[in-house]
Amino acid sequence: MRADLARALLLAGEIDKARQHARIIDRADPAEKQRALAGSEEENSLASLHIELGDYDEAARDARRLMLGSPTEKVQGGLALATLDLLHGGFASGADRLAAAADLAMSSGVRTVATTLRWKAIWAAYHSGDLARARAQVNKLPADAWKPAQEVLLALIDARAAPPGERAHGFAHARAAVDDLPRGILKLQLGEVLAHARGDWSEVVSLHEELMTAVRVRGLTTLYLASDARAQLGELREAADGFAQLVADPQAWKEPVLTGRAWRRLGDVRAALGDRDGAIKAYQTLIARWTLAPAVDLDLASAKSALERLNSSASDATLPPQ
Repeated sequence: MRADLARALLLAGEIDKARQHARIIDRADPAEKQRALAGSEEENSLASLHIELGDYDEAARDARRLMLGSPTEKVQGGLALATLDLLHGGFASGADRLAAAADLAMSSGVRTVATTLRWKAIWAAYHSGDLARARAQVNKLPADAWKPAQEVLLALIDARAAPPGERAHGFAHARAAVDDLPRGILKLQLGEVLAHARGDWSEVVSLHEELMTAVRVRGLTTLYLASDARAQLGELREAADGFAQLVADPQAWKEPVLTGRAWRRLGDVRAALGDRDGAIKAYQTLIARWTLAPAVDLDLASAKSALERLNSSASDATLPPQ
């Protein structure tokens, strides 16, 4: 399929060639586009290609066309629409679309796809700070397969939702739940998320290095967490490299909330390094993309404030607050 070839070219850095194939596909018959299936049942190759190229209007057309098709196609369309919402800062609607796609996959008997989408909904809500939505989706995970992970996530959500003076107890509960998990990738992943929430920056970096040794593939979430931790540790150049790598990844859309936030943090780190122009570009990118984010969103407000400060001064080497 031409869409899969274009995506492979994009991953190889052949952006112009990928766009050439995309233009050919865009002129294809709608029925042919409808059959653009990827290697996983929840993802449509053509919609994914358009998202990866930044052709969001075309991706939205792909998604709406999919929503008129079979249950499988509706699941794919739901994922694409959810991703577009999240990439533009529509966190609540994006998480809800992911949840609806997971529900449809479950009712269609595709349990593996339903679980994959459920996890996406959990992390979209969790990373955007919508703990109530995250909790609702955690409770929908199949308990027979995910009960230990549920205990970790619910303890972590409880800790984050608690008043500041009570969070230590909640984090201790979550840590105990992580310690009870069997050795493996999930234990490392949840342990890193917990360490980041606790502000244990050295532990975040250590777990990131373990994960990269264990899986040897791109890890979008762990790359963000480790880059943020390195910024907190004062390792600013390493942090800037990590954030820049994340936002440049063609498949960064698969972690849409943290990828957006990475633009803000990249701006923070570049400002601290004295790279005024680079910081301005990073902040402007986030502001231009998160058109659906509420005005009170902390990342958006921080980016706007930092941009105003940079535009009103010759230089700024102060790392904005978290």
